[in-house]
Amino acid sequence: LSESLRDSNPELRLMCNAGSGSFKSQLKRADKSGASFAFILGESELNNQEITVKPLLKSLQGDFKQQTLPQQALSEFIAEHIVNMV
Repeated sequence: LSESLRDSNPELRLMCNAGSGSFKSQLKRADKSGASFAFILGESELNNQEITVKPLLKSLQGDFKQQTLPQQALSEFIAEHIVNMV
């Protein structure tokens, strides 16, 4: 999924974390990295072919709410909302 997103959005900077530490500590690490969003792909999301998008920057939290999208819609979400921020 990461490679596909990078291929369709070459200007996207995307880091993966395959689960070292608790969920809370992983989100803290993402926040500390300066990431604008966290893409959450847990067991529930995998089973339903979805992905949860969570805004991390306080400046974004008024414009974006945490939402779960079909995985096929993620590239469109990135193109509409994230690439324009870069």
